[in-house]
Amino acid sequence: MYCDVQYDPTDSAASGLQGAFYMRLVGRPVEVYNYLEPLYNDPRKVRMQNQDGSYSLSHVDEVIDQMLHQDYLFDIALPRLPHR
Repeated sequence: MYCDVQYDPTDSAASGLQGAFYMRLVGRPVEVYNYLEPLYNDPRKVRMQNQDGSYSLSHVDEVIDQMLHQDYLFDIALPRLPHR
């Protein structure tokens, strides 16, 4: 399966994270790293909803770090990634 998702910095941070999360779920490890690592330089703020319904402020680069290093994100089990 091949996924061609393009990152456009003019998009909203939320839609960029949706594309990044989709890539993390379905992409090959090399594609995932190539797509997500440049997003470490994105300092935009996003509003995240916590499990109790409250909201907290986070940054795109923090969420990308969670995508690359955690086993679960947004209550979804992520496929394992080999270490670089």
